Amino acid sequence: MPLLILFFLTLFLGQCEAKVALNDVDVINVMTFNIRVYDAGGDSGNRHWTKRRAYVENIINQKIDEAKLNELNMIDFLGLQEGNWPELKIFNQVVAANHHNNTKGNLGYINFGESVKLYYRSDRWALDDLGVLEVGSDQWGRRIVGWAHFLDMHGENRGVYVLNSHWPVHGKINGELVTEWIAKRANKQHPVIMMGDFNNGSADHSFFHNEQKDVDLVSVYSKLHVPSSVKPGMVLGTHSGWGNAWDSSRIDHIFVSSEKMKKITCPLKVEHAEIIHYPSEKSGDTKLFASDHFPLFTQLRFVK
Repeated sequence: MPLLILFFLTLFLGQCEAKVALNDVDVINVMTFNIRVYDAGGDSGNRHWTKRRAYVENIINQKIDEAKLNELNMIDFLGLQEGNWPELKIFNQVVAANHHNNTKGNLGYINFGESVKLYYRSDRWALDDLGVLEVGSDQWGRRIVGWAHFLDMHGENRGVYVLNSHWPVHGKINGELVTEWIAKRANKQHPVIMMGDFNNGSADHSFFHNEQKDVDLVSVYSKLHVPSSVKPGMVLGTHSGWGNAWDSSRIDHIFVSSEKMKKITCPLKVEHAEIIHYPSEKSGDTKLFASDHFPLFTQLRFVK
């Protein structure tokens, strides 16, 4: 387990390009990742966590030196989905320790339940409030959105709402509930970041655009960084389906409240976004994969 978060950090720190800002107090770095770790059943063979862990270790060994030399801002918010395992408390302690040692910061942790977790940079963000919204259900049970309100200790009167989501598959989604929630919280004048596994390929959910309620969220895919190795016209996806192809569906998203939301006094601008496509060939076994999802990373900036 301890090596999993190193995987996140080393891939993030090792692959982001120079245009991503360094040590900037106006910048917020956000990552979402469905890691698919269960405490029992489900995955077998090379998909079992004990098999995937060896793959993760190989990637870490090749990336660790790069990470130590990189001076990128640390991750402010890391949202995980499907992170169920018995050693979770031990993992939390190791995550915080590794984040501190490698990136000169600390991590706080929120367990919203239903396998939705959120780590946050506690040396910058003060947790003010939190809660859970139930947005639907499917054959695997109820699905939720965990939300938290943070105050920025590096910026006067600045704050942000962060939502981590795991939405239904082939189930009814109560998106209007989220719209109403955002409309009410916007009165506090702080921007909204909503991330997670939406189990839906649309990057423009209609209920996130409601002019009457002063709600408008934009997808960070609008600023997606496309590697030079990607063929023109290829749709970059996040649902790998235990494969390594770029052209999969985009079911993992990060949405940000736009400047159209008039009540927000210090909105966020999307500066950079990328799908972190981990290189399976470096594992020594192309049949091994870290998850059936790719992580999504974005860098945001407060607009003064």
